[in-house]
Amino acid sequence: MTLLEILRTLEKKQTVSGNESAVHGTVKDILGDGFRYSADALGNFVATLESSTGKNIMLSAHADQPGFIATHIEDSGLIRAASVGNLHLNCCINSPVEFENGVKGVLSCDANGSSNDVKDAMLFCDIGAGSRRDAQKKVCVGDRFALSFRSVRLMGNKISAPGLAAKLCCAALISAAETIKADPPKHTVHFVFSAQNEAGSRGIGAAAYSLKPSCAVNLGACACGDVPGAKGTIKLSKGPAIKISDKSSICTKSMITLLNDAANAEGLSVQTEISEQTGSDTAAVLKSCGGIPTGAISIPFRYMRTPTETADIKDAETAAKLICAFVNSY
Repeated sequence: MTLLEILRTLEKKQTVSGNESAVHGTVKDILGDGFRYSADALGNFVATLESSTGKNIMLSAHADQPGFIATHIEDSGLIRAASVGNLHLNCCINSPVEFENGVKGVLSCDANGSSNDVKDAMLFCDIGAGSRRDAQKKVCVGDRFALSFRSVRLMGNKISAPGLAAKLCCAALISAAETIKADPPKHTVHFVFSAQNEAGSRGIGAAAYSLKPSCAVNLGACACGDVPGAKGTIKLSKGPAIKISDKSSICTKSMITLLNDAANAEGLSVQTEISEQTGSDTAAVLKSCGGIPTGAISIPFRYMRTPTETADIKDAETAAKLICAFVNSY
């Protein structure tokens, strides 16, 4: 399957933090035989290519997307909600949403979305119910929902959609797994689709502790600085970025070198990421098991954490190629 075809399959599944299991079967169906599959209590899903000799490599991308959770149903039938993960709420108001069970609604807030500083306490979802009893027939407190996934193809190889970052990173990791499977590596490789990144990088730390890898590479997203008012040097369509550091982590120097060497050997166009604004799953891996040598690859995105996250498919394809080159050279 092409990376875009993998993405089209993944986009059908809603994976708000805590509901990552919705995608486990899809990943297994795409990858097929040849892997050992496992899942843990937190919701991490691991596809492993076994080797009887060599080292133990962990490659990861988080499977969960930001969204919302129903907290209370009012007498009117409106459903009070809180955000799960980090979203720019002002950009999400009066947008269509969908619950895990397929129920559709509109996310809004007190004052009809006119506030310039939307808080969780102001959020509600309107599913069209006329009373609490009507709403309870479709939705329960604790049910999760997300912005309705509507992908839009832009010029060139660009695509825009809500929740795109997690799905595109997972698609790139699956694409790399398919390639690596076709030419089995000398080391055991674990492909981890981790849980609860949006809740504080909880899943990947548990996975790293359980797998105890010799080294790890985390695949994530980074914000572009190529639009008016944005900060940073990352540009869309210029290749993935090899992370040096972010707000929560400093990548292992030897891993940075190995990733750059792999990119140079394959003639892959890459950028360098130093982020002062955001953290990543990388920190949780670095701190596990007394310290794990860890590198990170980031796919550039514009308009992150809004209903219109935008990326270039070619950047994701290059990220997948870089993962393969690293595994082959390690």
